[in-house]
Amino acid sequence: MAEKRLDELIQRSTALGRLTSEAAGNIERAAALRDVLPADFRAAITHASLAGDGTLALTTPSAAWATRLRYGERELCQRYVAAGFDVTAVHVRVRPRTDQRD
Repeated sequence: MAEKRLDELIQRSTALGRLTSEAAGNIERAAALRDVLPADFRAAITHASLAGDGTLALTTPSAAWATRLRYGERELCQRYVAAGFDVTAVHVRVRPRTDQRD
């Protein structure tokens, strides 16, 4: 049996190809969403995504940053709308970083 490269198999599978394409699009959108943030906020965001209903979901490892982001929700929405994103609300969640170093 001939060996096939993983990328060849993915291209031949409609479902895998679609998921790969969708994941690449999500990565690009997350980077674009992060670029709109003020510079000091960017380092505090570990995840950014935009739902179809206009809710921007931001994840930060710190409760202090979450409070700061929530306090600036109006300004964040305005920045995103000015950048061409249809943001109507911001949802911030805290997810602490976990280091796996032993």
